[in-house]
Amino acid sequence: MRSGPFSRLTRTAATRLDNVTHALPQRSLSACPCCHQPIQNTASLCPHCQAEKHYGPVRRESLLCALCGLALILGLTRLLFPQLFAPFSLWVIPLMLAGLAAGFIFAQFRFAGDRWLRPNKR
Repeated sequence: MRSGPFSRLTRTAATRLDNVTHALPQRSLSACPCCHQPIQNTASLCPHCQAEKHYGPVRRESLLCALCGLALILGLTRLLFPQLFAPFSLWVIPLMLAGLAAGFIFAQFRFAGDRWLRPNKR
């Protein structure tokens, strides 16, 4: 057996200080935002309603915002510069890409943060 100041430490040494046993801290519980049942603060999935903690936009939100950005850019360009659309111009392609990128970036900022999403009922 080892000798020294740590020779008497056991596996529960984290809860002992000067041979005095301390209770482990209580688990932190909070209510699920969807079903209001108690869950742990660190949980990412509710065991009761199967809601999932999600960060950022889901695919549907990203696609919708990107397509709205595309439509907005094309609509504004059509109103301001109708000559670009008369015989299809190559300037339309970069404008379409810019609209898609602007909508995608908008979705990243709009839906940033943690949200609890319920699973789709099929």
